Amino acid sequence: MRVFIIGVDGYLGWSLAQYLAHHGHVVSGMDNLSRRLQWTNKVGSDTILPIKSPSDRIASFREVFGSNHFDHCAMDDASHADNYYRVKDLFVRFKPDCIVNLAQMPSAPYSMIDYEKCYETHMNNIGTTLALIWAIRENGRHIPIVTIGTAGEYGTPGIEIAEGYFEVTHKGRTAKMLFPRMTPASFYHATKCHSSIDIERSCAWWGLSATDIMQSVVYGTRHQYMACEAGLNTRFDIDEVFGTAINRFVAQAVIGHPLTVYGDGTQKRGFLPLRDSMECLRLIIEHPTQPGEYRVVNQYDQIYQIKDLAQTVKEVAKKFGIDATIQMYENPRVEQMGHFYSVEREKLLEMGYMPKGDITTELEEMFLDVMPHKDIIEMRRDKIAPATKWM
Repeated sequence: MRVFIIGVDGYLGWSLAQYLAHHGHVVSGMDNLSRRLQWTNKVGSDTILPIKSPSDRIASFREVFGSNHFDHCAMDDASHADNYYRVKDLFVRFKPDCIVNLAQMPSAPYSMIDYEKCYETHMNNIGTTLALIWAIRENGRHIPIVTIGTAGEYGTPGIEIAEGYFEVTHKGRTAKMLFPRMTPASFYHATKCHSSIDIERSCAWWGLSATDIMQSVVYGTRHQYMACEAGLNTRFDIDEVFGTAINRFVAQAVIGHPLTVYGDGTQKRGFLPLRDSMECLRLIIEHPTQPGEYRVVNQYDQIYQIKDLAQTVKEVAKKFGIDATIQMYENPRVEQMGHFYSVEREKLLEMGYMPKGDITTELEEMFLDVMPHKDIIEMRRDKIAPATKWM
């Protein structure tokens, strides 16, 4: 298949390009490089694993996977109205069989820092989605969309979270409706709710076809097909704004910083390793939706309490001679503690998804990849502890 990735330079996008190429697909993409050049710089941080320049990345990719597996790649901005036409032109040139939308500002804390960053999050995330659906409407409504939503759209509703549509009975009448996005956890999550609505409506109005992945937290430094020896590793962020829980915990352990558990650590979330995230995306791409179909897929491997994850990281750190400590911080976020959390996950299993990652093995690999960059992490020590407050 010919797969067009919007956001190809990011943590997931670059990983996916290599994963798909290994499985015989041809990839192309675009990226405005905001994560690389703007967002992390604004919070005084950056990836701790070195990444090549975009041009060097593409050259190395073609050397490793073959020039026939990476078509044209444009570093353009898909979120601005002026570049909507550029998106259309790239679709026409590449003729994709599937479009994967990963061009999102992916941080809840970033969206809560100040007005400027909140506005920027809305313009980027919603603008990219609008450019995408209008470009497809004008250039081939048959092209399936795969877009990354987030499990955070659901919040913590206190009942089992359905996978897409479910039946509701009220005052003796029953209706089928999408499981509500009740309590998005931040302005970032609110933009994802908005984008989900836009995509669902484009399928209903225009006959577009889309899979909206309610993805849980992804962790890890690599997958089994990533050519890290050729310098093709993906980025790895560890700060309090862009570093997600497990990735952040590993980096903290390496430099002797207490693992930053927010509140009492009883909040529950779904997690899956990077290699499983890539396998899920591959399966979804290879099982496309039909015209007019809006499909919701809940994607996770295991559900954990945050305090239990910190304990697991502490135990793995001992294998490397690291005596990690855990510290409970005042929760800077507005979120429930000790809540009920259960999520339906059937569609990926029906597609053949079989989790391959094991959290202990994944953590051991992460420590091996991260420890050589201890000095870089130490330089960013002051960016690790929670500083961005919701209130």
